[in-house]
Amino acid sequence: MATFDTTADYRDELVRKVLAGAVIVADSSVSLPATLTSGASSELVAFTDFESLGRISDAGLTASADTESSGVPGWGALEDVRTDIIRRTSTFSFTCLETRKSVMQLYYNVDLDSVTADSTTGEFSFTESTKPDTRYQRMVLLGIDGEGADQKIIARFLPRATVSEVSEQTWSTEDALAYQMTVTAKIDSVLGYSVKHLYGGAGIKALGTRMGFAS
Repeated sequence: MATFDTTADYRDELVRKVLAGAVIVADSSVSLPATLTSGASSELVAFTDFESLGRISDAGLTASADTESSGVPGWGALEDVRTDIIRRTSTFSFTCLETRKSVMQLYYNVDLDSVTADSTTGEFSFTESTKPDTRYQRMVLLGIDGEGADQKIIARFLPRATVSEVSEQTWSTEDALAYQMTVTAKIDSVLGYSVKHLYGGAGIKALGTRMGFAS
């Protein structure tokens, strides 16, 4: 005979929190790793030619999937007789706290590779484009829960990411000079996806069966 507890099958050890995270970016010509982790100890792989956006605000990262569907009404039917998903847009929002080149390039939608600082004063400058173009980059979102043998790594690979919105910036004595932006994930025609979900680390390896995934 079934009971409520056996039917509910609560597994509290599967409740996750992303305690820290990072966003790293690279040119669209850079290859994404095939996996998130490697080896028996499930260690994080190296992301060659990627740059970090540095510290993210304590608001963390917000992921959203906007889905639009289209229905077909039927004669005499009280509801649509067919429903099709016709659009799905995945966006990710976060706020960068560090003023660094990789962040400024995204926020201001400019290429700063040719910008150098004055050898005497250290000053550098750039102008915003009068005819901005849409720029696409590789982007990896990383989050961790736990440490050492209990570490769980949660990631999203975005092979063709573009900044679709930036928020206002406040200069004040109370708040850090921050760069809040929303990124939209687009389908990469070669890789065939817009968002890849990855879960790894020693902690995930230990919980895989409990999560419902056979190895």
